[in-house]
Amino acid sequence: MLIMSLISLLFVVLGILIKYFKWYWLISGYNTMSPEKKKNVDAQGLGKFIGNSMFVIAGIFLLGVFINSMGYVWGIAAACILMVLYIICILIAAQKYDHNKKAPKDRVILIVVITFLVMVLGSTAALMYSGSRPVQVEITSEHVGIKGAYGITIPVSRIRDISLKDSMPEVLAKTNGFNAGGVLKGNFRVEDLGDVKLFVQSEEGRYVYIVTADGNTVIINYRDEQLTRELYEKLMSVTLDNKG
Repeated sequence: MLIMSLISLLFVVLGILIKYFKWYWLISGYNTMSPEKKKNVDAQGLGKFIGNSMFVIAGIFLLGVFINSMGYVWGIAAACILMVLYIICILIAAQKYDHNKKAPKDRVILIVVITFLVMVLGSTAALMYSGSRPVQVEITSEHVGIKGAYGITIPVSRIRDISLKDSMPEVLAKTNGFNAGGVLKGNFRVEDLGDVKLFVQSEEGRYVYIVTADGNTVIINYRDEQLTRELYEKLMSVTLDNKG
Protein backbone atom coordinates (compact mmCIF):
# COMPACT_ATOMS: atom_id res chain seq x y z
CA MET A 1 0.00 0.00 0.00
CA LEU A 2 2.94 2.30 0.58
CA ILE A 3 3.93 1.95 -3.08
CA MET A 4 0.41 2.82 -4.22
CA SER A 5 0.39 5.87 -1.95
CA LEU A 6 3.73 7.03 -3.38
CA ILE A 7 2.41 6.55 -6.92
CA SER A 8 -0.60 8.71 -6.01
CA LEU A 9 1.73 11.42 -4.70
CA LEU A 10 3.75 11.26 -7.93
CA PHE A 11 0.64 11.86 -10.04
CA VAL A 12 -0.35 14.80 -7.82
CA VAL A 13 3.11 16.34 -8.34
CA LEU A 14 2.89 15.80 -12.11
CA GLY A 15 -0.57 17.39 -12.15
CA ILE A 16 0.70 20.48 -10.31
CA LEU A 17 3.75 20.83 -12.56
CA ILE A 18 1.73 20.52 -15.76
CA LYS A 19 -1.35 22.53 -14.80
CA TYR A 20 0.09 25.32 -12.67
CA PHE A 21 3.75 25.52 -13.70
CA LYS A 22 3.02 24.87 -17.39
CA TRP A 23 5.61 22.13 -17.75
CA TYR A 24 3.97 20.98 -20.97
CA TRP A 25 7.12 19.15 -21.99
CA LEU A 26 6.01 16.45 -19.54
CA ILE A 27 3.02 15.65 -21.75
CA SER A 28 3.77 12.62 -23.89
CA GLY A 29 3.16 13.30 -27.59
CA TYR A 30 3.17 17.07 -27.25
CA ASN A 31 6.84 17.10 -26.17
CA THR A 32 7.91 15.36 -29.38
CA MET A 33 5.97 17.61 -31.78
CA SER A 34 7.74 19.96 -34.11
CA PRO A 35 7.47 23.72 -33.36
CA GLU A 36 5.09 24.08 -36.34
CA LYS A 37 2.69 21.44 -35.01
CA LYS A 38 2.81 22.82 -31.47
CA LYS A 39 1.39 26.10 -32.82
CA ASN A 40 -1.80 24.21 -33.74
CA VAL A 41 -2.23 22.75 -30.26
CA ASP A 42 -4.22 24.43 -27.50
CA ALA A 43 -1.35 23.94 -25.05
CA GLN A 44 -3.05 25.76 -22.19
CA GLY A 45 -6.26 23.75 -22.56
CA LEU A 46 -4.34 20.50 -22.96
CA GLY A 47 -2.16 21.29 -19.95
CA LYS A 48 -5.19 22.01 -17.77
CA PHE A 49 -6.91 18.82 -18.97
CA ILE A 50 -3.88 16.58 -18.43
CA GLY A 51 -3.13 18.21 -15.06
CA ASN A 52 -6.67 17.55 -13.84
CA SER A 53 -6.43 14.01 -15.20
CA MET A 54 -3.32 13.42 -13.09
CA PHE A 55 -5.30 14.45 -10.00
CA VAL A 56 -8.09 12.03 -10.92
CA ILE A 57 -5.63 9.16 -11.40
CA ALA A 58 -4.09 9.95 -8.02
CA GLY A 59 -7.56 9.83 -6.50
CA ILE A 60 -8.22 6.44 -8.14
CA PHE A 61 -5.06 5.02 -6.62
CA LEU A 62 -5.90 6.42 -3.17
CA LEU A 63 -9.41 4.99 -3.44
CA GLY A 64 -7.91 1.57 -4.16
CA VAL A 65 -5.63 1.89 -1.13
CA PHE A 66 -8.57 2.90 1.08
CA ILE A 67 -10.76 0.02 -0.10
CA ASN A 68 -7.90 -2.41 0.43
CA SER A 69 -7.28 -1.07 3.94
CA MET A 70 -10.92 -1.82 4.75
CA GLY A 71 -10.19 -5.50 4.14
CA TYR A 72 -11.38 -5.82 0.52
CA VAL A 73 -8.52 -7.36 -1.46
CA TRP A 74 -10.11 -6.38 -4.78
CA GLY A 75 -9.53 -2.69 -4.02
CA ILE A 76 -6.11 -2.49 -5.67
CA ALA A 77 -7.25 -4.55 -8.67
CA ALA A 78 -10.30 -2.33 -9.16
CA ALA A 79 -8.12 0.79 -9.00
CA CYS A 80 -5.73 -0.55 -11.65
CA ILE A 81 -8.58 -1.51 -13.97
CA LEU A 82 -10.33 1.84 -13.50
CA MET A 83 -7.07 3.67 -14.15
CA VAL A 84 -6.49 1.89 -17.48
CA LEU A 85 -10.06 2.69 -18.56
CA TYR A 86 -9.55 6.32 -17.59
CA ILE A 87 -6.27 6.53 -19.52
CA ILE A 88 -8.11 5.31 -22.62
CA CYS A 89 -10.63 8.11 -22.11
CA ILE A 90 -7.78 10.61 -21.72
CA LEU A 91 -6.20 9.53 -25.00
CA ILE A 92 -9.48 10.00 -26.85
CA ALA A 93 -10.54 13.26 -25.17
CA ALA A 94 -7.10 14.88 -25.55
CA GLN A 95 -7.46 14.80 -29.34
CA LYS A 96 -9.77 17.83 -29.29
CA TYR A 97 -6.88 20.07 -28.19
CA ASP A 98 -4.77 19.05 -31.18
CA HIS A 99 -5.94 20.97 -34.28
CA ASN A 100 -3.31 19.50 -36.58
CA LYS A 101 -4.62 17.52 -39.52
CA LYS A 102 -4.54 13.86 -38.56
CA ALA A 103 -2.61 11.59 -40.89
CA PRO A 104 -3.88 8.00 -41.31
CA LYS A 105 -0.86 6.69 -39.42
CA ASP A 106 -1.75 8.87 -36.42
CA ARG A 107 -5.15 7.22 -36.17
CA VAL A 108 -3.58 3.80 -36.56
CA ILE A 109 -1.11 4.55 -33.75
CA LEU A 110 -3.97 5.69 -31.49
CA ILE A 111 -5.95 2.53 -32.21
CA VAL A 112 -2.89 0.36 -31.55
CA VAL A 113 -2.21 2.09 -28.24
CA ILE A 114 -5.84 1.74 -27.12
CA THR A 115 -5.89 -1.92 -28.19
CA PHE A 116 -2.71 -2.54 -26.20
CA LEU A 117 -4.20 -0.88 -23.12
CA VAL A 118 -7.35 -2.98 -23.43
CA MET A 119 -5.18 -6.11 -23.58
CA VAL A 120 -3.28 -4.93 -20.51
CA LEU A 121 -6.59 -4.26 -18.80
CA GLY A 122 -7.85 -7.76 -19.57
CA SER A 123 -4.67 -9.53 -18.48
CA THR A 124 -4.43 -7.43 -15.30
CA ALA A 125 -8.04 -8.15 -14.38
CA ALA A 126 -7.56 -11.88 -14.98
CA LEU A 127 -4.33 -11.97 -12.97
CA MET A 128 -5.80 -10.05 -10.04
CA TYR A 129 -8.95 -12.17 -10.01
CA SER A 130 -7.01 -15.42 -10.11
CA GLY A 131 -4.45 -14.29 -7.56
CA SER A 132 -6.94 -12.92 -5.05
CA ARG A 133 -9.15 -16.03 -4.95
CA PRO A 134 -8.89 -18.24 -1.84
CA VAL A 135 -6.64 -21.24 -2.29
CA GLN A 136 -8.30 -24.58 -3.01
CA VAL A 137 -6.82 -27.56 -1.21
CA GLU A 138 -7.65 -31.11 -2.29
CA ILE A 139 -6.98 -33.69 0.44
CA THR A 140 -6.95 -37.44 -0.17
CA SER A 141 -5.42 -40.37 1.66
CA GLU A 142 -2.43 -40.17 -0.69
CA HIS A 143 -1.74 -36.52 -1.34
CA VAL A 144 -2.46 -32.90 -0.49
CA GLY A 145 -2.97 -30.89 -3.65
CA ILE A 146 -2.98 -27.09 -3.70
CA LYS A 147 -4.75 -25.97 -6.86
CA GLY A 148 -4.28 -22.97 -9.11
CA ALA A 149 -1.30 -20.75 -9.86
CA TYR A 150 1.86 -21.71 -7.96
CA GLY A 151 0.10 -24.89 -6.82
CA ILE A 152 1.88 -27.91 -5.45
CA THR A 153 1.10 -31.56 -4.72
CA ILE A 154 2.52 -33.08 -1.54
CA PRO A 155 2.41 -36.85 -0.95
CA VAL A 156 0.94 -37.50 2.49
CA SER A 157 3.78 -39.90 3.18
CA ARG A 158 6.24 -37.00 2.76
CA ILE A 159 4.56 -34.73 5.32
CA ARG A 160 6.74 -34.49 8.43
CA ASP A 161 4.78 -32.00 10.48
CA ILE A 162 1.53 -30.01 10.48
CA SER A 163 0.90 -27.18 12.91
CA LEU A 164 -1.50 -24.30 13.51
CA LYS A 165 0.23 -21.07 14.49
CA ASP A 166 -0.89 -17.58 15.45
CA SER A 167 1.71 -15.75 13.40
CA MET A 168 3.94 -15.92 10.36
CA PRO A 169 7.55 -14.75 9.96
CA GLU A 170 8.19 -11.47 8.19
CA VAL A 171 8.26 -11.71 4.40
CA LEU A 172 11.65 -10.57 3.12
CA ALA A 173 11.24 -10.98 -0.63
CA LYS A 174 9.04 -12.38 -3.37
CA THR A 175 10.97 -14.80 -5.59
CA ASN A 176 8.12 -15.91 -7.87
CA GLY A 177 4.59 -15.19 -6.85
CA PHE A 178 1.57 -12.93 -6.48
CA ASN A 179 1.49 -10.13 -3.93
CA ALA A 180 -1.41 -7.66 -3.89
CA GLY A 181 -3.89 -6.42 -1.36
CA GLY A 182 -2.41 -8.49 1.44
CA VAL A 183 -2.73 -11.72 -0.55
CA LEU A 184 0.47 -13.75 -0.94
CA LYS A 185 0.66 -16.69 -3.33
CA GLY A 186 3.73 -18.48 -4.59
CA ASN A 187 7.38 -18.55 -3.65
CA PHE A 188 8.64 -16.12 -1.03
CA ARG A 189 11.65 -15.73 1.24
CA VAL A 190 10.69 -15.23 4.88
CA GLU A 191 12.61 -14.56 8.04
CA ASP A 192 14.08 -17.61 9.81
CA LEU A 193 12.55 -20.15 7.38
CA GLY A 194 14.14 -19.05 4.10
CA ASP A 195 12.30 -20.03 0.90
CA VAL A 196 8.70 -21.13 1.49
CA LYS A 197 5.43 -21.52 -0.39
CA LEU A 198 2.78 -19.06 0.76
CA PHE A 199 -0.96 -19.21 0.16
CA VAL A 200 -2.00 -16.45 2.53
CA GLN A 201 -5.26 -14.53 2.31
CA SER A 202 -5.03 -12.50 5.50
CA GLU A 203 -2.37 -10.93 7.68
CA GLU A 204 -4.51 -11.73 10.70
CA GLY A 205 -5.77 -14.97 12.17
CA ARG A 206 -4.02 -18.31 12.24
CA TYR A 207 -1.78 -20.08 9.76
CA VAL A 208 -1.46 -23.73 8.80
CA TYR A 209 2.17 -24.86 8.48
CA ILE A 210 3.00 -27.95 6.42
CA VAL A 211 6.61 -29.14 6.65
CA THR A 212 7.76 -31.91 4.32
CA ALA A 213 10.43 -34.53 4.83
CA ASP A 214 12.66 -32.46 2.53
CA GLY A 215 12.44 -29.52 4.91
CA ASN A 216 10.18 -27.46 2.63
CA THR A 217 7.49 -25.34 4.26
CA VAL A 218 4.05 -24.41 2.98
CA ILE A 219 1.96 -21.82 4.86
CA ILE A 220 -1.79 -21.47 4.24
CA ASN A 221 -4.58 -19.37 5.70
CA TYR A 222 -7.98 -17.93 4.85
CA ARG A 223 -9.70 -14.68 5.75
CA ASP A 224 -12.24 -16.76 7.64
CA GLU A 225 -10.29 -18.21 10.56
CA GLN A 226 -12.79 -21.05 10.84
CA LEU A 227 -11.83 -22.25 7.36
CA THR A 228 -8.17 -22.21 8.38
CA ARG A 229 -8.95 -24.31 11.44
CA GLU A 230 -11.04 -26.75 9.41
CA LEU A 231 -8.18 -27.18 6.93
CA TYR A 232 -5.81 -27.92 9.81
CA GLU A 233 -8.15 -30.53 11.25
CA LYS A 234 -8.59 -32.26 7.88
CA LEU A 235 -4.83 -32.34 7.34
CA MET A 236 -4.24 -33.72 10.83
CA SER A 237 -6.87 -36.39 10.26
CA VAL A 238 -5.40 -37.65 7.00
CA THR A 239 -1.82 -37.67 8.31
CA LEU A 240 -2.83 -39.51 11.48
CA ASP A 241 -4.69 -42.09 9.40
CA ASN A 242 -1.61 -42.49 7.24
CA LYS A 243 0.64 -43.02 10.25
CA GLY A 244 -1.84 -45.45 11.73
